Amino acid sequence: MSDGMGSFRSGTYTGTGAAQNVSLGFIPDVIWVTNVTDGDAAFMVMLNADETAYITNAIGDAASVADAFSPFAGTEGGVGAGFSIGTSAVANESGDVFRYVAQRGQTD
Repeated sequence: MSDGMGSFRSGTYTGTGAAQNVSLGFIPDVIWVTNVTDGDAAFMVMLNADETAYITNAIGDAASVADAFSPFAGTEGGVGAGFSIGTSAVANESGDVFRYVAQRGQTD
């Protein structure tokens, strides 16, 4: 969805314990994530252009997800831009389903 104030995408991913990418068609500025399987983690992730992530408003162990998310530029002729999820046991708990809402700010 785009309304002149940026773009939003929502969806789910299933934790695998192994690094994975989520394609959105853009690199988000902010991602809200919650573990919907058991509700033991929820956090807001702010991504910077220098590829660092800042976790704020965490429910659960924020320290263990500090390096769990990063921007994903996509691959040429392949998967589109979005975000990467690392091997964090909190943000990528194997078998658990996570719901996310990703937002990119206005780009013009």
